[in-house]
Amino acid sequence: MTLLPYRWNTPITLPALAPASLHVWRVRLDQDDYAPYLALLAPDEQQRAQRYLVAHARQQFVGVRVVLRVLLAAYLQRAPDALRFAYAPNGKPTLAVASADDPDGRHGLHFNVAHSHEWGLLAFSRAAPVGVDVEQHRAEVATPELARRYFAPSEAAALHTLPPAQQHAAFFAYWTHKEACLKAIGGTLAHGLQQFTFAPSDDATLHLHHTPADQPPPAAWTVAALPLGMGYAAAVASPCPNLGIQGYNVISLPYVANLFGV
Repeated sequence: MTLLPYRWNTPITLPALAPASLHVWRVRLDQDDYAPYLALLAPDEQQRAQRYLVAHARQQFVGVRVVLRVLLAAYLQRAPDALRFAYAPNGKPTLAVASADDPDGRHGLHFNVAHSHEWGLLAFSRAAPVGVDVEQHRAEVATPELARRYFAPSEAAALHTLPPAQQHAAFFAYWTHKEACLKAIGGTLAHGLQQFTFAPSDDATLHLHHTPADQPPPAAWTVAALPLGMGYAAAVASPCPNLGIQGYNVISLPYVANLFGV
């Protein structure tokens, strides 16, 4: 288990995504007007955006999709509006555009996105599939009943032993770690968060304790908590060991679009 350094860097050029690296970008979704960039999205994405009846929810969806296209275009050196996505049964997007020199259309690039309220997270790796999750702390969700339903008995018991004031944040720490692992393998809540179990370490972080039989063992994974500040929990995971994790800021969409020349 690795905790990403608290410092999120703001690059002046596109950072190189090395084979043994995992990049995580964070973006505030409540600061930019993404409407001018809506044309970058595919028709099906624009239709999905219009189905959001609440304005801030639509802003979150459009924002994270526009930033995803800008960053993918920068990594792949392609036009953002030329990218097309295919979707796994769990809704996880993958690149769908293929070519003779790249039959699966991925150009060796794996990615995943998540958003909750004002924060969006985007993870990229060339080594292996990746999953990322972020959750805003909500008292109505972090209940003992949900812990018993979705967590392994050992995890629910560990939560119960914590002081009441710490249980709320710990619930979402467990949840985001487990959800990130599930997303990395293309799973959903229907597959059960109990497939991946975590245990607290002496340094108060969580370490991966058990994985499904058809997945690599815990030691073969990279799993890390991502610091977003008070009121949020976030994590990233990949079934590849010892990936070096770097965190970056998207300080504004116009800035990053101009910076990366897309």
